Parts: sequence; C-alpha cells; structure tokens
Amino acid sequence: MTFETKVKIFKWSTYVLVGLAFLCIQSDPYLTQILGSRPNILLPYAVFVAIYEDSYDSAMFGAFIGLLMDYSMQNISGFLGFLMLGLCYGVSTLTHRYFKTNFKNAIIVLASCILIFEAFNFIFRYSIMYNNAGELLSLKYYGVYIYTIIIAPIVYLITKKLNIFLNRRVN
Repeated sequence: MTFETKVKIFKWSTYVLVGLAFLCIQSDPYLTQILGSRPNILLPYAVFVAIYEDSYDSAMFGAFIGLLMDYSMQNISGFLGFLMLGLCYGVSTLTHRYFKTNFKNAIIVLASCILIFEAFNFIFRYSIMYNNAGELLSLKYYGVYIYTIIIAPIVYLITKKLNIFLNRRVN
C-alpha cells in the first residue's frame, strides 16, 4: 500500500467518523429539537464535503451519508442514498466548474440542495401515502428547512477546518 493510499484512507475515515458524530447529534431527540423540528445536520455536512472534494469521492460519500439518513429516519432503504449520491455529485461538479468556494456560495448551494432533498423526501415519503400531506408540509418541513439553514454555518466551519487539517496532512 502506497503512502497516498494510506493518506486517502485516513482522510475519508476521518470524514466518516465526523459524519457518525453528526448522526449521533442529529438523532438525539432532546439535544436538537426545537418546536417539534430537528435539523438535518448530515445534509449540510455532505454538501460541504462535496464542495471541497472531487466528484467521484463526493458521490460515494454522499451515498454513504444518505444510507445513514435512511437508517436514522426509518426511510425506504436506499432512497436517500441514491438521492444524496446525485446531489453530492452535482454539487461537486458545479462548484468546481462554476463557483468559488466561499461561505456565501456554500449557503446558496446548500439552500437549493435542501429544497431538492426535502421535495423528493416529501413527495415519495408522505404525499403518496397520506391525504392531508399539505398540513404535514407546513408543520414539519418548513421548520426543518429553517432550522437546517440556521445550523449550517456551524457545520460549514467544522467542515472547512477539517478539510484544511486533512489537506495539510496530505501535503
């Protein structure tokens, strides 16, 4: 095993461990719940990692984070994995080609990703099965969207510092 391979394994293992820590924080009902809504911490984390890393690695990491979200939300197994795979690949490709990597662009990209994520989640999880899905949209999803945007700067700073630390270790 070459040195570059060992460094890459260390880098992605660190990303996974931080993701598992965010999963524990997100899954705790008493720590992060305000007015019946909990933020989706894993979504901003995966999007911010995708902003800093290349497309293929970001897509695989997004699929892993999506499977963690499937597990934590008791969702259809694999649905959020495929959704996050596509989102992270798209974010990584778009940001590396068209955007500068800064806080403002990261929040704009995240806001659009949250809208896409929550729209697909709402359509395929609730609107097909429930008659009064509109009430659920106004009660649950608006709070999750706002709360996730409020939490996003903290996740961005953690991800940015982690990326700087890991890239310093690589070079």
